[in-house]
Amino acid sequence: MEKSTVKELLNKENLSGKKYFYPLLLSILTAAIFSISLPYGFLTDWDDHAFIVNNPLLVPSWKNIIALSTSTFQDLYTPLPMLSLMLDKALFGLNPMLFRLENILWHIAGALFLYGILRQLHIKGFIAFAGALLWAVHPQKVESVVWITERKDVLCGAFFFMSIYFFLKSLRQGKIPFAACVAGILALASKPAAVPLPGIMILAALCLYGKKRSTKEYCKVLLFPLLLFSGMILYSYHVTSKGFPGGLEKNYFVVFHNLFWYPATALIPFELSPMYPNLKEWSWRSYFLIPGCAGVLLLLFLLYKNKLPRKVYWTFFLVSGGTLVPVLGLLSYTAMDHCDRYNYLVSGCIFAFVCACVSKYLKDNPDKKKNFLLLFLVIILLYSFRTLSYIPVWKNCDTLFTYAVVNGRPANHTAIENGVMSAIKSNNTFLMRQFASYMLYDFEKYFPEATHLQHTALFFNAHAALLEGKKNEAWEYYKVLSLLIRSGELDLMRPAEFLPVLMRGGAEISIQANAPGEAILFFREYFRVKKEKTKEYYYMQEKYRILLQKVEKKTVSCR
Repeated sequence: MEKSTVKELLNKENLSGKKYFYPLLLSILTAAIFSISLPYGFLTDWDDHAFIVNNPLLVPSWKNIIALSTSTFQDLYTPLPMLSLMLDKALFGLNPMLFRLENILWHIAGALFLYGILRQLHIKGFIAFAGALLWAVHPQKVESVVWITERKDVLCGAFFFMSIYFFLKSLRQGKIPFAACVAGILALASKPAAVPLPGIMILAALCLYGKKRSTKEYCKVLLFPLLLFSGMILYSYHVTSKGFPGGLEKNYFVVFHNLFWYPATALIPFELSPMYPNLKEWSWRSYFLIPGCAGVLLLLFLLYKNKLPRKVYWTFFLVSGGTLVPVLGLLSYTAMDHCDRYNYLVSGCIFAFVCACVSKYLKDNPDKKKNFLLLFLVIILLYSFRTLSYIPVWKNCDTLFTYAVVNGRPANHTAIENGVMSAIKSNNTFLMRQFASYMLYDFEKYFPEATHLQHTALFFNAHAALLEGKKNEAWEYYKVLSLLIRSGELDLMRPAEFLPVLMRGGAEISIQANAPGEAILFFREYFRVKKEKTKEYYYMQEKYRILLQKVEKKTVSCR
């Protein structure tokens, strides 16, 4: 970028370069990467069940439309994504491929508008294409694109970048940014992560207009969007009915960790996981502080040597910092802790910053263009390979939770509950035993009270042993469970889902252990808790009838 960039931005209408080639190529490559996820089903044990499959609010009606537009769903005010899911469900039924296709299309739209922003900033076409493509196929985008429930990320990103794009156009033309206002409201209605949008517009106006513009000119381009966005932000804050979670002194370790974690992972995806540990210990997360500060100082030095105009890089610093505000743990109605999907907007600003630096460097060193192209190809291949290897993790809940447990630690008790439900459905004995271990030894980190954890862990170990064919081990566990049933002390997590499985397994292992008394107990409890009469229900009835006949014959012969 040159010092004349500001003047060119304000006066130049037609941007040089191939107008449609790079956007078309960007769309094709992004679609090709994420298309492998199209056949995947809903993640019914990981929010897709509550948000989409069994959500009564997605039945089209004026009552539900008003409810989704004026209230939160699971503590989130995200009316636009919920209404779009309602429309999809009305049009496509429960066809996950079409839901996921829409996610991919919105993600492509976000990449195209990010490319458009970079071109508005007078960054050369191939550099803008490189930055937008790296952002689009970055492994961290998998969570936002492939997980249908995260429609809010791709919608927010598309409208967020769209708003900035149209604002830059209006800024250049000196017009009221009506299109930017509409897009900005839609971004704020998609996810609270768009909260920094007004501040970004102020910075853009100051950077491009400078000090020579009149107050009237500033008001013309800024007053309307700022008033509109402020009203939307206050309304969404009011709807969520949550206050600020404390101060910097209470959340300092979250702030310092996230302040460096998000920019670092935007460039190097070193910690991909669908479930992250809560940031509860300063000691094991503070390592980001020292290298983070050192990295920022090194970056400032390189920018100084690169002779990038100070106004440009300070603006990018402030814009990137602004997008970090919702993920620093200071606003309770936005994000907290850390995860891939929260980096959706932050990473866009990071890559824009990188593109600005590369543009200036290649302007001063045109002979280095081939080196840049080679570096770009290497990075895009690394990103694409990692993304293609990470997408299958989201194929179903079983693969998702197995990956999460192998590569990290569940974030909270909800993650554990969803994980064990998936493990039971898929007969994944590894997950059952792993979650049982968490419940027995790490419960303080997930549950405020541990009254039902031991019984639940006992059931998981019993069921896992039964599935693994370890009959003696399974029988020892189920004998303890039968004593808890007789005493009325059995206390399980998610009893509606787990009790029928426990009773069925107990009946089977009791028959194999030649303990008809225990088997009858488990059978009777199964019929008591199993409300739905399925094929399995009638199968159990037949086994129960045969068992009773054997017991009666044995009793008669003894007489």
